Amino acid sequence: MRTASRVRSTARPPSNPPAPAESSQAHHSAPATGGVRRCTVQSKNSNALRAYFMAIGREIGGFAFRAMMHRLFADLEPSATVTEQNLADRVWYILRSNIFDVAVLERLRPEAAFHRMKMLRLKMRCHNLQSTWTNVDAAVNIPVVLDSNDDGTVA
Repeated sequence: MRTASRVRSTARPPSNPPAPAESSQAHHSAPATGGVRRCTVQSKNSNALRAYFMAIGREIGGFAFRAMMHRLFADLEPSATVTEQNLADRVWYILRSNIFDVAVLERLRPEAAFHRMKMLRLKMRCHNLQSTWTNVDAAVNIPVVLDSNDDGTVA
């Protein structure tokens, strides 16, 4: 009798039918999660900290660094849309929750300083170029006075 119940139990159909072939194709078209998402979140967090360190390095007091940090983050991550408050909260959370090791933070600070110096040099070059063009523009637009009694020579 026991053998008959064993045979019956093995002959039962499974309670969950196998998924159709269409769902396995849909599974492959789903967005990647896990490691890929973790990498993108880590890069966004790193860029948020870079923007924070670059903004703080400019010695702007109070809440004024948030706007600078937001602009720098937008340059580093153009595809990410985030508000100033959300970015400030994210940086606060990253720094307080020890998501990154101290070694990673110490690596990001000099990188931010390097990028900050690079941006300052670029800004100085653009400013010098702009002032050069202003001087050239002023030199080109010098008014010329003609003597009407003469034959058109410059006075």
